[in-house]
Amino acid sequence: MKKKSIVFSVIVLIVLIPILINLFSKVIEPDKVLFVGQQIDEYQGEFTKEIKDKQKILEFENIFDDLNFVKEEWYPEKPADLIFRLDHKDGIFTHFYKVWIDDKEAIVLSAFDSENDITEIAKLSNEKLNDLESIIK
Repeated sequence: MKKKSIVFSVIVLIVLIPILINLFSKVIEPDKVLFVGQQIDEYQGEFTKEIKDKQKILEFENIFDDLNFVKEEWYPEKPADLIFRLDHKDGIFTHFYKVWIDDKEAIVLSAFDSENDITEIAKLSNEKLNDLESIIK
């Protein structure tokens, strides 16, 4: 009888441990994770940094949510200097941006319509660019 109860307990633990680990990881997982990287070529990017600090993510969102994106034709001469993606806990991602930096400002691309060669771009002032660099360091 003792042997059966021990075997039963072990089986129950084997079944419950993965469920508990999965539940625990979802509870401690941050609501949002900001991924920062660089563009490798026209179609590929590599994310090399994860930011999980809630305050930094909020500052990042504020910078980009305040931008005024306009639709126009724009053809980058080189791959983006920075790329960003904000992953949410529920499995979606937002704030996918490509950023080209020059001396005084940056150009931010948020969307590209390849059929019509139209992009949604905005300019990021030097001040906002400095704020962005302090967030990702």
